[in-house]
Amino acid sequence: MAQAIVSGGLGDFYRHRQQASAKPSQGSVYLAFDLPEVQEEFVHDVNEQQKRADLYLAGINCAACVWLIEKHLQKSSAVQQVRVNASSHRASIVYNPQEIRLSDVLQALDDIGFQPQPLIGHAEQEHWLQRQRTHLLRLGVAGIGMMQAGMASVALHAGDIQGMDSHWVQLLRWVNLILTLPVLLYSAQPFFSAALRALRARHLVMDVSVSLALILAFSASVYATLTGQGAVYFDSVCMFTFFLLLGRYLEQRARYQNFQATAQFNSILPLTVERWQQGQIEAVPLKQIIPGEQLLVRAGSVFPCDGKVLDGQSEADEALLTGEPTPVAKVPGDKVLAGSYNGSTALRIAVTATGRNTEFAAIEQLMRQAEMTRPRQVALADKLAAGFVGAVLGITALVAFVWYWVDPSKALW
Repeated sequence: MAQAIVSGGLGDFYRHRQQASAKPSQGSVYLAFDLPEVQEEFVHDVNEQQKRADLYLAGINCAACVWLIEKHLQKSSAVQQVRVNASSHRASIVYNPQEIRLSDVLQALDDIGFQPQPLIGHAEQEHWLQRQRTHLLRLGVAGIGMMQAGMASVALHAGDIQGMDSHWVQLLRWVNLILTLPVLLYSAQPFFSAALRALRARHLVMDVSVSLALILAFSASVYATLTGQGAVYFDSVCMFTFFLLLGRYLEQRARYQNFQATAQFNSILPLTVERWQQGQIEAVPLKQIIPGEQLLVRAGSVFPCDGKVLDGQSEADEALLTGEPTPVAKVPGDKVLAGSYNGSTALRIAVTATGRNTEFAAIEQLMRQAEMTRPRQVALADKLAAGFVGAVLGITALVAFVWYWVDPSKALW
């Protein structure tokens, strides 16, 4: 892996990566992915000379990994486009199958420590669940620290009013410090990592100001504990971390629900269908069906393919595809769409399109493209956020400088 990275002139990856990458596999284990039957689920035709492979990449830890993947693959002229989503670990790779095999692309990814898998849903599902478990654990540690540090802070505030002995005050401050350490070192770690990545990229994000707030508040509190002068803000550090993590967890839950809806979108189609041949009905896998064949779709079942009604009258629920909740009447000669539901009676249909050629598959592909594309408004918001953070930090530094000139003892506080 190291030889592949350094020989490609990509040694800067080691200066920016956050964690060690996984070890590559020994020998090519991706030759089977050159078979058309294997590629059917995750490789799509872009045009006559290009194909797009949708992959899940294990081992992505930071933005430097995305940079490395894109630069390493684009060294080959046969790879026209590489898009990687660092948060979902999805990769979309457009290549020329006449100049490079898919197994070579996958092996190139493995050579730099990223294990590619077909993006069919299972690996990505596990990735989402693992992220949620880690986030919940960080949230739990922050919540426990917030409650315990809060109780100690209540005792400190009550002691200030009632005149608590100085040695008890010092003891409670040390207890607060010990309770806050796991919150700062573990729960708040995502803020620090994101801020460090942004600063290395010379970009300001909200995590920069969040990290500064946490570090300064904690450092000031440690100073006050050691010297016995000034106030402590350990409870504020824990509370700030907890509520920020809670907000991001709720956002992550919303994204996960959206991911589940997208994943379930493709699982609607049945694995087997009832093929009609000369009055005989036989159950066959959906993948074996080709245009021109006839299917029997029973009441309450999903239409597995696009087709044309040959016999029977019923209604089709096409809300998933069109958004219209009212069932549409279907009579001989009408068109039916894959992914819609048959209503009251069975229909015999002639298949006109299957698999990736159906309108159902086209809608699913549009959804995936939308997930991979950053809207212009989002890019504008990122630029405005960077300016906002810079302005806030600048004003804060100015206020600190003025107070340092007026009264140095009050500048930090």
